[in-house]
Amino acid sequence: MDSTPQIEARIRFLRAEAGGKNKSVASGYRAQVHSRGRDWDAVHEYPGVAQVAPGESARARLRFLSPKEHRSQVEVGMPFQIREGGRGVGRGVVTQVLAP
Repeated sequence: MDSTPQIEARIRFLRAEAGGKNKSVASGYRAQVHSRGRDWDAVHEYPGVAQVAPGESARARLRFLSPKEHRSQVEVGMPFQIREGGRGVGRGVVTQVLAP
């Protein structure tokens, strides 16, 4: 499997009291990216930080598990939601498309 990230984004995780997460996440975190009515599974990488806590935002590089499905579906400025099993735990916006 190709480990090249397809996009870079700015992500902010919601605090538990806002329906988000109780625990921090780290590189290797897997969650869905939800946009345009679809959920796409992705592996998250957080360069330069060990963890991202609820309520914090960070730069992320995302690698979709089915990258061919995302060609021409993702663009700079596209907002998205981070989901765990259909529950929204964060929000993000695409800042760069790294690999088509």
